[in-house]
Amino acid sequence: MLISDIKNEVASNLGDSGFTQFTTSAIGESIQDAYNLVAARTLCFEKSILFPQIPNQVYYRFSDYISDMLAISGIFNYATNRWLIPTSIAQLHQMRWDFELMVGEPTYFDPQNFRYTCIVPHNSVISNIGFQVFYKTTANTLDDNTTPNIPPQTVQTLSEYATKDQFESIREFTKASEWKGLAESKLTIIRKQCRQLASADKVSVLSSGFIGSYVFNGLAVSPWKIITGVVDGVNYTFMLAASPNPSTSLLLMKNLQIQTPNVDYFLTGDTIQFVVPPIIGETLRSWYVS
Repeated sequence: MLISDIKNEVASNLGDSGFTQFTTSAIGESIQDAYNLVAARTLCFEKSILFPQIPNQVYYRFSDYISDMLAISGIFNYATNRWLIPTSIAQLHQMRWDFELMVGEPTYFDPQNFRYTCIVPHNSVISNIGFQVFYKTTANTLDDNTTPNIPPQTVQTLSEYATKDQFESIREFTKASEWKGLAESKLTIIRKQCRQLASADKVSVLSSGFIGSYVFNGLAVSPWKIITGVVDGVNYTFMLAASPNPSTSLLLMKNLQIQTPNVDYFLTGDTIQFVVPPIIGETLRSWYVS
């Protein structure tokens, strides 16, 4: 169902299909407000970003790099191929009163508020291995040709909330209350189904290897770029579409494993020279600032 269809449905609910008392723009604003509310109440939208491990960093302020973030929902550590364990500040204090000084491979995370996430232990050395950070997002902006990204059987939630909003605007509070009850009865369904879809999406992202963005010096780099060259177990040399600038921005992956510069490969301009040539069946992907 498109937003234009939902607008017509709202007009029908209001008994005002000719848009004489309630304007099209006002109804559209109410539908957007409803979409924003559903996103916040159910946390139904999820994305992910590849984020580097920062040496000696305990508190990460992901919101500085992710403008549409509502909450962190999971963090996968590629260095260990394991999910970080969600915990609380109280549990961390039980482990060690000065847990911020724990050094080692990150194992636990605690989203302390919408700004700061605590990750412990912390690495004391620079690593090009990163985290895949999954987060709940705000709703996108709708237009008449948009199909809302919520379960189809619950799309009426938007028209019901919007109808409630319009009745409130003319102080018809009894009618508004009835439509609000209809809308909120579907929130549990949206939350449950979107949680199941998000779990499947996490598996898809991890198995496909960093689909999406990654952060380099505060800049989100997306999407991954093509590498040209013959993968036959013999060829060592591959070409990028452009020269990474700076060269340290290059994130290179072979067969879902991050490659270490000057150990696994050497970069000269836009040319990559592997130490061990990729064999048939291995995939190559790269991200970089150019």
